[in-house]
Amino acid sequence: MYNIKFDEAALASKESELRKVQGLFDKLKSAQEEDKVALEAAQRKFQAVSSGLLSADDGTNATLEDQLMNAKQAVAQAQTEKKQAEMQLAPCQKELREKEQEMKKTSSNYEGDRQKLENMERELKTLEKELSKLNYKDGHIEDLQEQKRRLSQEIRSLKYQLDNSKSRNPHLNFVYRDPETNFNRASVKGLVCRLVKVKQPQTARALEVAAGGKLYNVIVDTEVTSKKLLKRGQLQRRTTIIPLNKISGHSMNQNTIRTAEQLVRKAHNYDITRAVESVGKDNVQPALSLIEYDRELRPAMEWIFGQVFICRDMATARKVTFHERIMKKSVTLDGDSVGKDNVQPALSLIEYDRELRPAMEWIFGQVFICRDMATARKVTFHERIMKKSVTLDGDSVDPGGTLSGGAAAKGPNVFEEVNKLKEPEEALARKELELAVVDQEITNLAKVAERFNSLKERLDLRKHEVELVRQKLQQTSHHRYQEEVDNLKESIAKLGKKVVECTNTVSGNQHKVNDLEAKLKNVKALKETQLQTAKNEMVRLEKKAEESSKQWKQREQTAEDEEIMVQISDFESLNLEIKELQTSIETSRSQIAALEEKLVELKAQTEQNQADLDKAKTEVLEIKEVIKKQKELINHQNKEIQHKIQKKDKLVKNSSEYELEIKKMEYEIAKLRNESDNSHHKVKQLSEKYEWIEREKAYFGKPNGMYDFAENNPEEAGKRIQKLKENLEKMGRTLNMRALANLGTVEDQYQDLLKKKKIVETDREKIVNVIDELDERKKVALREACKKVNQDFGSIFSVLLPGAKACLRPLEGKDVLEGLEASFMYSYLAVKVGFGDVWKESLGELSGGQRSLVALSLILAMLLFKPAPLYILDEVDAALDLSHTQNIGNMLRSHFRHSQFIVVSLKDGMFNNANVLFRTKFVDGMSTVQRSVQHVVPRPLSSLDNKRNH
Repeated sequence: MYNIKFDEAALASKESELRKVQGLFDKLKSAQEEDKVALEAAQRKFQAVSSGLLSADDGTNATLEDQLMNAKQAVAQAQTEKKQAEMQLAPCQKELREKEQEMKKTSSNYEGDRQKLENMERELKTLEKELSKLNYKDGHIEDLQEQKRRLSQEIRSLKYQLDNSKSRNPHLNFVYRDPETNFNRASVKGLVCRLVKVKQPQTARALEVAAGGKLYNVIVDTEVTSKKLLKRGQLQRRTTIIPLNKISGHSMNQNTIRTAEQLVRKAHNYDITRAVESVGKDNVQPALSLIEYDRELRPAMEWIFGQVFICRDMATARKVTFHERIMKKSVTLDGDSVGKDNVQPALSLIEYDRELRPAMEWIFGQVFICRDMATARKVTFHERIMKKSVTLDGDSVDPGGTLSGGAAAKGPNVFEEVNKLKEPEEALARKELELAVVDQEITNLAKVAERFNSLKERLDLRKHEVELVRQKLQQTSHHRYQEEVDNLKESIAKLGKKVVECTNTVSGNQHKVNDLEAKLKNVKALKETQLQTAKNEMVRLEKKAEESSKQWKQREQTAEDEEIMVQISDFESLNLEIKELQTSIETSRSQIAALEEKLVELKAQTEQNQADLDKAKTEVLEIKEVIKKQKELINHQNKEIQHKIQKKDKLVKNSSEYELEIKKMEYEIAKLRNESDNSHHKVKQLSEKYEWIEREKAYFGKPNGMYDFAENNPEEAGKRIQKLKENLEKMGRTLNMRALANLGTVEDQYQDLLKKKKIVETDREKIVNVIDELDERKKVALREACKKVNQDFGSIFSVLLPGAKACLRPLEGKDVLEGLEASFMYSYLAVKVGFGDVWKESLGELSGGQRSLVALSLILAMLLFKPAPLYILDEVDAALDLSHTQNIGNMLRSHFRHSQFIVVSLKDGMFNNANVLFRTKFVDGMSTVQRSVQHVVPRPLSSLDNKRNH
């Protein structure tokens, strides 16, 4: 607003200056132009008078005879037109009176319809005002619905793309089912590799090796969540879960990091001062400082990256890792210089949420990232460091003496694969947010649009009704009479005006005729008078024109008034400035108008949103109140249920105890009965065996006697006897009198065995690590081999059978490795053959020759993965026709450029690509061999073909 006022003030000032300059300029210029025009007119008049022509009243030059004749013709024509008009006027007036009489007869019915039409038009305007008040554009909700349909389609496409990406990388997805209802999925943070953001892309490979399999661990908030997932989460594969409240990781302390940064090339001859001067802080960085992550993930990130240095090269990494004040893992980038960028803690190279710090410290906290192997060795084996180091190429150095690595890993690292997954995920989130906004806008506008459409339908209906009534009125006789009366009145007015105009013309031209007839009587004197007058006027105007021209030139040349001259010189610039100011003001005004409209729209939208918000808050409060009541009712019922359950459990427990007591009693009764029977049987046996029992039986159980069983319990005495016998027997078998003498020797043997056991366990751990590493390399090699064989398989088959294609695909839900490692009875890799865009479901749909080509293509593709220098093919085309045979030759030349072939064949099509041809045939009953060299297109290594003719 301030700029507009400023521009308007400047415009007013410039226009005032322009008017001042323009006034002076126009005054002088117009005077000169007027004098010039007047002089030219005087000169033309003088020439006309000199040639015998006189000036007429209309300014034209003609002779008096011509002027008189023209005046008489004008009088005659005017009189004729007047008579014609008067003749037409009388019938029109008569017809007008008749039509007016007819129109009065039909006016009553017409007035009722006309009043109805006016009422309908007023209602029509009312509906239009109501529509305008709705502030709704016709078709807006339809546009939103179309936008929703488009967004839904884009979301489906993105989900399909994301599902394909996830299916290609199942190891990057953690799929589980909610272990319980209302499970909080926010408590599951996700895979470590999905929660980490690498700060420097060149360190991604090193960080991947530093973390190893821990990148695929799952981070959760507590151990309770991890137990639920393991028990009821229906996990699809073995998964290691990291609970943030239980895991404990440690990042490298600052002294260790500074020592790594100050490390010099000769680690055994340096001190801290020299280390700072030679290495520098910029060459060593903690891995944790090189990544970005959400604040809540910080504990996990510190656990993973907190104990790792990122160093510029291997030398620096070795110095940092093996420094006596550091002893942390280092990872290199690439290069020869020594410094902070060559040795960095892995934890400083990643970003993560703060809450993930313990997990990240546990994973990355004790690893260095180094630029090269030399730095990694120096860091890892330094006496003050002794931490694991990983190079940028993925080579790992462990202080235990284990080195792993070698050939650079091929293909993208896990962080690159994660980034590829994040792009469609972020796009999907954006589209879903847009869809939610559109849905909300559709919801907000639904009622308005419904009201608008209803009013619009009524408006259209009312318009149609108005149009029908208007047409009805136009078709009535009254309306027709009204139109005829109006036309007659218009005609009468025109004829009356024509009569008056003709009367005036006759009068004026008759006076002119009389004047010209008088002038013809004294024509000579009149000509001389007009000639002299024209000459005098021409002379006067010539002087005046010269004076005006002279004044204008003097004004331009002398510049007496400097201010006016400056203004004249600035005339063009003032015009330009005024135009620019006018354009600026118009632009600003249009912008203000647009902003005011937008402001009104936003205010209306704000009011609508506020109303919706208030309504939603009211609904939320009501729902919360209902929920609160339901919760109270549920809690009350739960308490009653719990009380009933406790009572039931108590009764069940008592019942179980009673049943147990009954069983115990029954058992005791059965036991006593058995003992009684056994006792009677035993007494009978003893009585039969020992005769004295019958004689002494009368004294059994009498007190103070020999058989006083109260004092001498027979059962206890028997038990003591039995126990003593058993002890005696055991001691006789196991007692070694020389055991004490052999004790020292046995203890020495025991200690030696413990040492050997520790060595075996250490060797076993190393072997397991080597096996794991070899398994990982095997998987990588198998994937690369499968990809290369699959590519060559399709290429070779398309050459052998033009227009066809083939590939190896793992079965649904299976991985490539599962397909390669499966037994021959249960293969998870399927051969797919397609013709054009149609893929065959199985090889059974192919002909025998096509299956032969498929088998040959697959065998040659596997051979092409590790090509041999020489191959022998014996009639591989025996079952094929000539076109396929020729395709085999073309394929061998195009795909096996670094191998030689000895091909035995009976078909001519195979020999087109041979360098040397051997023909065998019978001559006079003897087998002869004929050698011929063919001229073919040269290639790096020639192939050798052999033919056998029979």
